[in-house]
Amino acid sequence: MRAVIRRAAISAVAALFALPSIAGPVVYEVISPVQLLKVLQAEDRSITLNDSAGDATISGGVSGHPFDIYFYDCDGGGFVAPARPGSACLGFEFRAYFEGYPNDAEIVNAWNNAHHYGALWRDDGEDLALQLNVIVEGGVTEANIRSNYKWWRKVMPSLKQFLAE
Repeated sequence: MRAVIRRAAISAVAALFALPSIAGPVVYEVISPVQLLKVLQAEDRSITLNDSAGDATISGGVSGHPFDIYFYDCDGGGFVAPARPGSACLGFEFRAYFEGYPNDAEIVNAWNNAHHYGALWRDDGEDLALQLNVIVEGGVTEANIRSNYKWWRKVMPSLKQFLAE
């Protein structure tokens, strides 16, 4: 009887090792500008990496309106440390500026009270700035990053429509 149980156990273990390997989703605990570029270019081939100022950013556009992606908490250098193309960053931010629109506090507050995604604020030059932050620390899948990008592509036109009303 023991021999039968032993052979059954050995067969079960062998069967487990014979199963094909099932890879789970890619999870980023940190992300570099180059890695994010590759993920986002699967959605939009026009997105580009910029490193001319020594702080890597990614640029793109939605319906002809430009936006940039900034990286934060890179290489253990603190929140505003510059990002190199291969830096390990704990977060990034989609950001677009909207010049020439009314930019008083009432408009900013009305947008922020009505919209959960995409925070609106006034920059030092008193232009409107829209941002959507993504925290990578703790683990984020490629699917989640692509989902955030899709939300960003919805938020930008929503703000333009809001400002036109």
